[in-house]
Amino acid sequence: MESNRKNRQVLIGLLVVVAAIVCLIQFSLSTSEIYSLGPSELLESSHDFLGREVRLTGIVVEDSVKKDLANTRLDFVVAERDGVREEGFLSEDAKKIEVTYIGTVVPDAFNDGTEVVVEGSFDGSRFRATHIMTKCPSKYDAATEGEKGYGKPDSGAASPNATEEGKQVATL
Repeated sequence: MESNRKNRQVLIGLLVVVAAIVCLIQFSLSTSEIYSLGPSELLESSHDFLGREVRLTGIVVEDSVKKDLANTRLDFVVAERDGVREEGFLSEDAKKIEVTYIGTVVPDAFNDGTEVVVEGSFDGSRFRATHIMTKCPSKYDAATEGEKGYGKPDSGAASPNATEEGKQVATL
């Protein structure tokens, strides 16, 4: 009789632990789900995402960036990637969303025409960003003569021509 009672207590304890683990897994999966949408997708289904954490991806529209350094506020417009022409101008039918970011951390690569991913929430008219990330360009162009960095070896890399008593020396 005593062993049945102990077995029952151990079984109940194991069930409580398993239930707690299942609840934690379910909670972590539901809170870490963030949708990544372009402006047209977000505008078309904005009622599904009102107040929810989402990622907005697109291109920063030319001449749309306005900085208020006193209030650490950054306002800009994000447009659909295919709505921006090569010259940086929007096509007439391009979908775009106004974004407001309040914070001090803005990536160095953030400029007009940059492809960005902003995390935050959409209130139906304006996107309130909590994080800004810029995408790296898929193609880097080499510096041409007269540009910064032209003709300089990589920092810390050994130059094959620099020798000191027969030893290779790193040039900075």
